[in-house]
Amino acid sequence: MPSESARASTAAEARFRVQAPNSVPRSVVVVALDGPGADAAADLAARAWRGAAFWHARDFAPAQASRLEGFLADLAGCTQRLVEVVEAADLVVLLTGPAGTEGAALPAIAEAAAARRVTVIGVVVASEPGASALSRSLAALRPHVAMLVRAQDPDYAAAMLEALRA
Repeated sequence: MPSESARASTAAEARFRVQAPNSVPRSVVVVALDGPGADAAADLAARAWRGAAFWHARDFAPAQASRLEGFLADLAGCTQRLVEVVEAADLVVLLTGPAGTEGAALPAIAEAAAARRVTVIGVVVASEPGASALSRSLAALRPHVAMLVRAQDPDYAAAMLEALRA
């Protein structure tokens, strides 16, 4: 009697297999939260993707304005841009380095994603960070993400995006 593996590889069983890969790419928004995250995002953006868009957190932060009205108008524009970017996404990936995140964009991004039920994944890109620097990054991201990854290998984020069909 043939084994289960041998029987599964017969021509008769092949007709039950899916013959084509899943052709629906996911819309993934990758947001760099700081300098090391921006470096990792730039490396990723240089590759060919079907459904990945790359942003920096400062794209969603208002510029310093001398007048309150100008600041509020800029803030409203940045908020609208953030909502549009997240609304079009199936998944948000946040990239940061081992020393924590810069600015206040992280809670705004996480809130926009939560309001639209978009999953947020945090990736700390660090080859050999110090324990305290890594702890700061993890502590900053943990309340805002569904999954948190420490990636020692810079190619980890690329492999993760490929696996997620970005």
